[in-house]
Amino acid sequence: GDVELALRAERNAFSAALTIEFFNRNGFVPLAAAAPQTSRIRLGTGIANSFTRAPLLLASAAMDIDELSGGRMILGLGSATRRMNEDWYGVPFSRPAARTRELVALLRTAFAAQRGGGFKFDGEFWKLNVPAFSRPHAARAEVPIWIAAVNRGMARAAGACADALIGHPIATRRWHREVTLGCIAEGER
Repeated sequence: GDVELALRAERNAFSAALTIEFFNRNGFVPLAAAAPQTSRIRLGTGIANSFTRAPLLLASAAMDIDELSGGRMILGLGSATRRMNEDWYGVPFSRPAARTRELVALLRTAFAAQRGGGFKFDGEFWKLNVPAFSRPHAARAEVPIWIAAVNRGMARAAGACADALIGHPIATRRWHREVTLGCIAEGER
């Protein structure tokens, strides 16, 4: 299973083991199982759906696995398609690039608050008021966030706010050279 694959990847000097998430697979649970069994390899969602969980649940899941793994978690997020969001999960889908940028800002706000206190977040899509928030056993101050992108808007969003971009198997090397790299740079600016 997933734990054995993570162990094999670690033994073979891979730098990270990423899980998938689909309507019949949770991306976080296998990482929680692999964390205590591994010691070096980074563990991440490759990818978890950005909009089917409340943002604070995404942040908490990432921080839980970061604690369990001693600071090896990568939070890989993707918007998925309209059909997946609406038909599979029953959640509305609109403006994924703008929502992704705001979600990453909200997650970083939660990560920053884990040393104690609370936080408020007043965005266009999410408004949170968390009066008490702490993670006394946090492994590190922030979990890296990678964003999945194929189209231009999401590639620009990844360049603007993420630590890395996760490509999709349908995107060719030519697409990445000619489109993705320029969009990432545009987003960074």
